[in-house]
Amino acid sequence: MKRLRMFAMVAVLLGWTHTIAAQTAPAPSTMAVRITKARQANAALLRQYSWTSRTEVIDQGQVKDTRLDKVNYGPTASSSARS
Repeated sequence: MKRLRMFAMVAVLLGWTHTIAAQTAPAPSTMAVRITKARQANAALLRQYSWTSRTEVIDQGQVKDTRLDKVNYGPTASSSARS
């Protein structure tokens, strides 16, 4: 019984040291470089992203106009279609 208890205690201590080592933060300069690279990658992906925006004009419960816009990143990159 004492051996089992001792084994369990050693297993818990070994698990804690592994957990503590995994939670240590990287150096601040390394973290800043990683954040900068992640932001640059995100900006490049955002320029490729596009979506469709739908706007409906409703007057007294009836749809009077529908506008579909294909929207891209940036102020000049968009097109629209009316239906």
